[in-house]
Amino acid sequence: MDNDRRALYNSLRMHWQNNSDLEVEPWQVEDYRALSLETLFQRLNALGVKLDKNGFLAYAANVDSPEELSDTFTAHQEDNADTVDQIYLITFELWRRLLPENRSLSIFCDELDYQIDAFDHGKLTNLEPLEDVLGSLEQILDEYSDEGEDPRQIFGVISSCCANDVESFLYDFIALQIDNENYPYASELLDDFLPFVEDPKWFLFLRARLANATDGEEAEQISKQVLEMALESKDLDFHLEVLAFFAKSADENMFLKLALHTIPLMQVEEDVRDVLLACVDYFHFRDRDEDEGAVHQLLSKRAAIPLEQPFEAGDLHLQDLVELLKRVAKRRA
Repeated sequence: MDNDRRALYNSLRMHWQNNSDLEVEPWQVEDYRALSLETLFQRLNALGVKLDKNGFLAYAANVDSPEELSDTFTAHQEDNADTVDQIYLITFELWRRLLPENRSLSIFCDELDYQIDAFDHGKLTNLEPLEDVLGSLEQILDEYSDEGEDPRQIFGVISSCCANDVESFLYDFIALQIDNENYPYASELLDDFLPFVEDPKWFLFLRARLANATDGEEAEQISKQVLEMALESKDLDFHLEVLAFFAKSADENMFLKLALHTIPLMQVEEDVRDVLLACVDYFHFRDRDEDEGAVHQLLSKRAAIPLEQPFEAGDLHLQDLVELLKRVAKRRA
């Protein structure tokens, strides 16, 4: 069953909204939610499917999803792909409205996409619909997990049926809850989704951020786990995010260990800048004025280097930074 079929058109519409020069047919990117039932049935009839509401519901009673129903309507039109897809998009919208109790996987994922897109574009004046669909997502995951299915595989299947990157959205949304000091909801979301996500280290990092704001003792323990995951990984983006966090919050040795581990992973000048700025914060928040000044000097010397310029492993400035961090680590030992 083509559970990702609606997602493909959602993705096309999203790209078109970001780039209006994209060559598309109007029907491919239309907002079908904005059309009246009368208009939807008129278009369906014009495409050769002669039905009213009662007839539509009668056909729908014999299938389990809008994809199956659309296939029924287009069984003899396979030679015209555009017509087949137009019928599918209209059928999907009619199913979504007329059969709210029969929510197939594709219908659910479409709603998830809709709420994520509305949130990302600042169109949600009330977060309750988004919170509701995230609650439903957690329930679906739990139900399949209780039946013995692999948790991350389940999440992967659902994500593949969405136009948005659901895992990235969840990370950003939970991070926003922490930034806004909505700690109970952030904790609830982490409890709900951490067992399912493909890349749990990022969500463990969010738990460390949350614990740092709410529970100092737990923060140290979780930060140690985050450090271990970082040291086992070559994910530079993760290193840089964690390093910036450790600069202001973690045990001094944890920052130093991660910084020395991050430097060999750097690829371009922007990475160098991020590491140096993290070191500035590290020394600043610990009142190490002399060491902070030394890093500022390194930043000044590199100010003219383009951020996209590749980083040279033998860079003398970075050798100076490594020696500085090693001296500090030795003093801490």
